[in-house]
Amino acid sequence: MGDTGESPGQPERLLQFSGKHLGKVKRHWKLSEDVREICQDQEKAVSVEKE
Repeated sequence: MGDTGESPGQPERLLQFSGKHLGKVKRHWKLSEDVREICQDQEKAVSVEKE
């Protein structure tokens, strides 16, 4: 029965880790999103110059 007292803490620790990891992934994804927007803006500027 000592097992069951220990197991609830395990998923919690995993959740904390995945939460931190998710935060990093979200930050990275936001960064790449910003980069994509900048690229789109540059493409727009280039197409305006062509016209």
